[in-house]
Amino acid sequence: MLVNPGYGGPKFMDSALKKIKALREMKPTLHISVDGGVSTKSAGDLRRAGANVLIAGGSIFSADDKRAAVDELRSA
Repeated sequence: MLVNPGYGGPKFMDSALKKIKALREMKPTLHISVDGGVSTKSAGDLRRAGANVLIAGGSIFSADDKRAAVDELRSA
C-alpha cells in the first residue's frame, strides 16, 4: 500500500518510491504491485521506481471517461 489504508482517494506517499527501488534492485524479476494513490501523476514515478503492476481504483472510477482514464494511466 502506498497510502494509509481505510478509504478511497487518499494522498500518495512518495516515500514508498525508495522502497520500490530497493525491492527492484534486490530482485529484478519480482512482480511489484502497488495499490493506493495510483494516478496519472504517480504512475510514471512508480514505473521508473520499478513497479510493474499498478492497481488504480479512485483515479479510474471517479473519472467521467473511465476508458480515457485507463488509457492515460497506461501511457503515463
